[in-house]
Amino acid sequence: MKVKIGDREIEMHYSLRMYILFENKVGESFDFTKLNNYTYTLNMFYCAVISSMQYHKMEIDLEFDEFMDWTDTKEGMSTIPEFMAWYMENLKLQDEILVNATKKLADKATKKNSKKSDKKGKTSKNS
Repeated sequence: MKVKIGDREIEMHYSLRMYILFENKVGESFDFTKLNNYTYTLNMFYCAVISSMQYHKMEIDLEFDEFMDWTDTKEGMSTIPEFMAWYMENLKLQDEILVNATKKLADKATKKNSKKSDKKGKTSKNS
């Protein structure tokens, strides 16, 4: 997703950095259940833009007031739902990655425990 704010074109990049920026800006940990709150969403959008600028090594010259002025424009307003779709898609991908990683860890632990059980069974049969 690309966002054009003034003369800046920013390729959005999903990262943990945006959550850290958000928590520093808002003063609380991010809560996914509050995404239906417009203020919450706009703060996350701003932090996502800033973290994307940092990722791409752009000059960070976008103040929150300028961002808010942009959200009042037709282009800005129409980009908010696009951002939310992009954001939710990234959350879905992140969730899939975490679920798969957790499954692999659980499978690995099960195999390891199974091997231990096999060794115990063989040892007790040999006794």
